[in-house]
Amino acid sequence: MVEAILITLIGTAALSWLVVRQRQARLAVFLIALSAVGVGAVASVLRRPHVDPALQAELPRPDFENGYATSSTCRACHPREYETWHSTYHRTMTQRATPETVIGDFNGVTLQSWDRTYRLERRGDEFWVEMVDPDWDFDRENGPAAAKSAVDASAAPRVWTRVVMTTGSHHMQTYWVPSQKDRGLRSLPFLWLKEDQRWIPREDGFIRSHEAGRMVPEWNSNCLKCHSTAPNPAYDLKTGLQNTSTVELGIACEACHGPAEHHVAANQDPHRRYTYRLGGLASDPTIVHPGKLSADASAHVCGQCHGISRVLDNAHFATHGFRYRPGDDLYKTRTYLRHPKSRITEGANAADSSDAELMRKYFWPDGVVRVSGREFTAMSESACYTKGDLSCLSCHSMHDSDANDQLAARMETNEACLQCHESYRKDIPAHTHHAAGSAGSECYNCHMPFTAYGLLKGIRNHYIDSPMAGALAEHARPNACNLCHLDQTLAWTAEYLNQWYGQKTTREFSTDERAISAALLWMLRGDAGQRALVAYQMAWDAAQQASDSQWFTPFLARLLDDPYSAVRYIAARTLRTMPGFTDLRFDFIGPAAERQAAAEEVLRRWTTEQAGSSGANARLLIDANGALNQAAVDRLWRERDDSLSFLSE
Repeated sequence: MVEAILITLIGTAALSWLVVRQRQARLAVFLIALSAVGVGAVASVLRRPHVDPALQAELPRPDFENGYATSSTCRACHPREYETWHSTYHRTMTQRATPETVIGDFNGVTLQSWDRTYRLERRGDEFWVEMVDPDWDFDRENGPAAAKSAVDASAAPRVWTRVVMTTGSHHMQTYWVPSQKDRGLRSLPFLWLKEDQRWIPREDGFIRSHEAGRMVPEWNSNCLKCHSTAPNPAYDLKTGLQNTSTVELGIACEACHGPAEHHVAANQDPHRRYTYRLGGLASDPTIVHPGKLSADASAHVCGQCHGISRVLDNAHFATHGFRYRPGDDLYKTRTYLRHPKSRITEGANAADSSDAELMRKYFWPDGVVRVSGREFTAMSESACYTKGDLSCLSCHSMHDSDANDQLAARMETNEACLQCHESYRKDIPAHTHHAAGSAGSECYNCHMPFTAYGLLKGIRNHYIDSPMAGALAEHARPNACNLCHLDQTLAWTAEYLNQWYGQKTTREFSTDERAISAALLWMLRGDAGQRALVAYQMAWDAAQQASDSQWFTPFLARLLDDPYSAVRYIAARTLRTMPGFTDLRFDFIGPAAERQAAAEEVLRRWTTEQAGSSGANARLLIDANGALNQAAVDRLWRERDDSLSFLSE
């Protein structure tokens, strides 16, 4: 280590002396300062923590072929970029299971799910689970239907197995144990909810019917595609075994900048390195800089993970990994799934209209993406992208942002849109018809509302459009107006869109659409995704202020007994934001009788303490006495869309 530091100091000092000789003293001072940073980075890299060889043997093998160099190599010359990336949730998406990375409770915990029991222990710096043999479980759950139906957990072999890897760290975390057949990784079928500090079965963390059965995934066949850098399943077509490899776990530098081996080698030459860094030259051709690519190529870097895609050459991926590298045309290696109503009419994009169930997993009936993590697919249908120069980097930054949403400076404000739509700057309220500074005058609340679902919450849909009267069908994608004005009808929204923007609608509104709050129609009669989004919106400050939120309570109580676990969870979380219910005790995966009793108690408390405070309101199904119009509520609930939902976030 000392030798490396001395070489760095001597080399930089010599170059600085030459620069001084050329009377460029200011540059020399910078180089000397830079040498100190470089020394610190070199020392830090050389002090990187020891990796437990037994743990590493169970993980995807490190693969430094194909020109990759790893993020630790980048750190020496790019310490700021390294540190800012290191603080992101991209980096922690997939990690070795160590005391520093595991956030779940493994201290003598016993968990149960379906007919299986799991015992969790921490042994020093290791995390262990006693469970049904994960290979046995995986083979039967994912095998032929006959074998799956014959699964009897009581006869299954049980083993102690070490947890070797984690996925997630922001909202929830799941864990992986090794296969004893190859480098496959099997799931511990639970999620640790960070906010709640508790375990839940994996199935209960998604909008997914319990009738669909257990979720027993394998990391190697799907998760690795977007949760690691340069993944290669390395599937042996003859033996059926996997020797999976990655350059790094998590989304690291080379996932966005491409293989860096040539870049590192070329920049061993100090003259070249400082010429590019200080000479104002174009981007170094030995590495990809997403910010200097075209809007399309830049968006493709993010789109390799944040889209609904299929690999064109799946055999090559299974045996050798992805062909795509940052800077390439993504459409040459991927087919992006589009709804039959897609607005994209050209390029290598395809709609699988024959699979209605697949469409429901990802899209609203109007063709807009409805799940999180697919922002590229949504954005790529927007006019701002197809007719303009919008890219992901127009608003987001990996190195100059908060880790939560990775929005660049001021991109949480109207500047995000005004950077292109400058004409609206002088008088925003004239366009929005809402007071300056209010939620209704923030561009993205109207043009990018929370109509995508994921991670037990609503997420801004990256399909950028305007609320349209013709798209206000009851079972379709909720519109921005009624997601804020939760107390208003669809017909009310159509009337204002007509007055303000001249938008005409050709569809006839039903009696309910004219008389009952749109939010209540979605909440009581919609599908599980609609119910979840409305319940989530009811916790939004702007919606609570715009809608006199006291009436939310009895309808949220109804959702405490919803068939879908995720809907129950969101409803309970929102109820705890309501006056008088901050102390709500409710287990969304508890016994059905207890859930029903909790829902009845919430309704009783509202009826005795708060009902009637807002007066009669037929739109909100509150009668002349201030009581709930129970008959109307029950009717709508009976008409609920009970088709099985699985939103593939």
